[in-house]
Amino acid sequence: MVGSGQAQSPDLEAGVYIQDTGGPIDVDAHLIPTCVDWNEDGAKDLLVGQYSDGNINLYLNQGSDFDPLFTGSVFLESGGVPITTSYG
Repeated sequence: MVGSGQAQSPDLEAGVYIQDTGGPIDVDAHLIPTCVDWNEDGAKDLLVGQYSDGNINLYLNQGSDFDPLFTGSVFLESGGVPITTSYG
């Protein structure tokens, strides 16, 4: 009932694993994903920080926002050295 002052429970759907080349993205037990159009092609790409070592995986989206297609990842680098964040 709208305006009753009572919050309604949301209807949640089961989660799904994001797929990369036919299998779930599972680079670490504790993933920290972020979506951003990294290469400015109009489709959101996936940045995944790894809790265990601080590496940052970049998955470029070869599909669209509504039908993403990821075909592998690379570590973000600067001058040939992986960019890492604090971890653990």
